[in-house]
Amino acid sequence: MSRILVIGDCHIPSVHPGYLRFCQDLRDRHKCDTIVHIGDVVDHHSVSFHARVPDMPGPRDEFAQVIQGIKPWVKAFPHMKVCVGNHDRRVIRLAESVNIPAVYLRNYAEVWGTPNWDWQDEFILDGCHFS
Repeated sequence: MSRILVIGDCHIPSVHPGYLRFCQDLRDRHKCDTIVHIGDVVDHHSVSFHARVPDMPGPRDEFAQVIQGIKPWVKAFPHMKVCVGNHDRRVIRLAESVNIPAVYLRNYAEVWGTPNWDWQDEFILDGCHFS
């Protein structure tokens, strides 16, 4: 049976400054051998269908912030199973809303520089369903 660390919503670039260290400490303390992120790695506030906060960065700036903000997570957790969350999916949903097919879009691992993260809608590990 695996020792699974479950990481919840990071919402990078808006992630709490101590969250990464907290997750690393839990992994180390409990000797976790499998890491599962249950979605919303990225916030994508700038492309939300909801009202936006005018003082928040636009899409290009938010993208740059995520690229920088995700690097320490990739270093700390080079292999991770990631359930695609509704915030992660925002760009795809926006593209679909203007009839852009998925064939034109890159996958999450390529966009965010996470080649060893397995991005899926769901996982079943040791009889537990993660989505």
